[in-house]
Amino acid sequence: MQRLKVLFLSGAALVGSCLSLEAANRFYIGNKTVGAGTTGNVVSVMADMDQDTYGYSISLQYDAAKLAMTEVTMGGAATPLSPEFYDGTVTTSPGRVFYGVVFDLTNPITKKLSSGTGREALKLTIEVKATTASTTVLDLANIPGDLPRRNVMTDSNGDSLVPTLVDGTLTISTDLPPVIQLIRGNS
Repeated sequence: MQRLKVLFLSGAALVGSCLSLEAANRFYIGNKTVGAGTTGNVVSVMADMDQDTYGYSISLQYDAAKLAMTEVTMGGAATPLSPEFYDGTVTTSPGRVFYGVVFDLTNPITKKLSSGTGREALKLTIEVKATTASTTVLDLANIPGDLPRRNVMTDSNGDSLVPTLVDGTLTISTDLPPVIQLIRGNS
């Protein structure tokens, strides 16, 4: 009988540990080093999803004294699906980005972003206004107020899934080598 209890508890522990290995729903931004005073820096907001997603919204804050958002577009995971709705807003005082994507608006709902990890949900093109070395955070944040903005994913029932949010830090460096932006050939 004692051996049966030990075997049962071992099996329960194994099942419990396997359940915790499932992918979690999360939005995250990787840390990156960018040059002071540079333009055209691309930063991706990535997504991990443990189930199919039929839409999502992303809300983030940034330091508008150090950064300017020059372009915000759907990420590489969403673009091939030709979503029926996508729109975004960038504000500079305070520095905020809001962007939403809905893959399908009419029945039958067939477009979806399949579950998986490391999916690019949003692409930010950033100008670094800061001219000295420093750091700044791209803060994935839910914004309260009269028109609240939330970071959510939507499941097949239209229910909001609240993802884990992992902010990214941009290190602004004055020590990066120059980048060649134009090469002219001999004529």
